[in-house]
Amino acid sequence: MLRERHGITLKQLAQISGLSDRYIIQVEQGAANPSLETVRRLALALQTSVTGLLPADAKTTAAEPTGPARKILELLEGRSNEQISRIVDAVSAFLEPTKGRHIALVGMRGAGKTTVGQLFARRRTVPFYELDQIIENDIGLSLAEIFDLEGEEYYRAVEEKTLEKVLKRRPGIIAAGGGLVMNPTAFFLLKLNAFTVWLQASPEALLTRVRSSKDQSRLGAYPQASKQLKAILDRRTPYYAQADLVIDTTRNSPEAAVDVIMRAFTEPSATGRQKTKL
Repeated sequence: MLRERHGITLKQLAQISGLSDRYIIQVEQGAANPSLETVRRLALALQTSVTGLLPADAKTTAAEPTGPARKILELLEGRSNEQISRIVDAVSAFLEPTKGRHIALVGMRGAGKTTVGQLFARRRTVPFYELDQIIENDIGLSLAEIFDLEGEEYYRAVEEKTLEKVLKRRPGIIAAGGGLVMNPTAFFLLKLNAFTVWLQASPEALLTRVRSSKDQSRLGAYPQASKQLKAILDRRTPYYAQADLVIDTTRNSPEAAVDVIMRAFTEPSATGRQKTKL
């Protein structure tokens, strides 16, 4: 009914929500058992709340939650995607002691995600998943070529799908693309399935590292790179800051960063958000 009211076809709903046509048909027929994340995607695509997807009779006959459960629902009602993401993240930290199967490194290009991630993976003898590299291998194009030919929106959609696949693999170290945090759904998935670490560095250090790397095809090659980098960092900082652990790599070695992450991840308090600066 909601889909028809908005004049959205089945195929359009599938594109907006990121679900398959076949699965949406099963949902509409009542033959599927959708996860909360699937319901959330459908609600966003249909411009309604999660409870807005319930039929009228279900809302009136279902038992109303009471006590603390009622308060949690009241917190979620009418909140923005970012606020809901933070609430779910906070609740899961207390209710999911197994959170953190993966360790995910987020941060700007040049912060040391690849170097720290590979070093940490070797030390723990676990796989290292660099999302950008996986995407390049799967598509057969470099990041610069993907952005030039298909655009950022296409890349972010591919990045989200790649993350979903990686999260199902053997637990390891994930190096996320610098802009992944700007995709609410992808960042939501990452925070719920991994212990997140923001590798932070000063704009000057980031620019120096990018310009000294082999790949200067993007930000590091532009004359106004410093100004652009600071603007991008300002936009992303509120999202990076939601990580479970923050480490400044400006003047500290990758080995020192690995030591801090190792201690934080293995301690019982690792599910709580920490603000650590080396």
